[in-house]
Amino acid sequence: MIEVISDDSVSTLYKPVNVDLEERPILRWRWRVDEAAPATDLSVKGEDDCSLAIYVGFPYQPEEASFLERMERQLVETWAGEDAPGRVLRYVFCGRHARGDVVDSPYLGSAGFVRVLRPADSPTGQWFEEQVDLAADYRQAFDEDPPDPTQIAIQADTDNTGSASRALVADLEFVPRAAAAAPGE
Repeated sequence: MIEVISDDSVSTLYKPVNVDLEERPILRWRWRVDEAAPATDLSVKGEDDCSLAIYVGFPYQPEEASFLERMERQLVETWAGEDAPGRVLRYVFCGRHARGDVVDSPYLGSAGFVRVLRPADSPTGQWFEEQVDLAADYRQAFDEDPPDPTQIAIQADTDNTGSASRALVADLEFVPRAAAAAPGE
């Protein structure tokens, strides 16, 4: 279990992963927010605080990148290193958007996909089980087959609102489709 605390700050914990999406395309986990950041507009830079987010990073593939992504890549590598992801799927427990909404990221542009799994007004102190089909979400976001992910990250962000959040993440794992629960279970 990972406890994620933010107090007028942004913190991100990254971990490299070696996952074959053909074999294990489903990511599942449990999460709980005990103290929530205020509901913000996740599509506006500087107004996008978030109690809890799970990121899945995919390798940079120049042949699949847009012209703008290729132009920005040198800056990305200078700031985040050569192994910085080229594309990112982000799943959030925050925002004033509706559950299931896909939001344009003010930071990731065409290289990112943000899905609201739990809005900021979701109950606090309660565990929620989640599972996402990474391969399907990648195809929806980028209109191409996904490469295997290279990293996963957990983030809390409360610097814009000067607020605090406290949350927990547990049982984060990549699983085969056959091991995934049917919707509603």
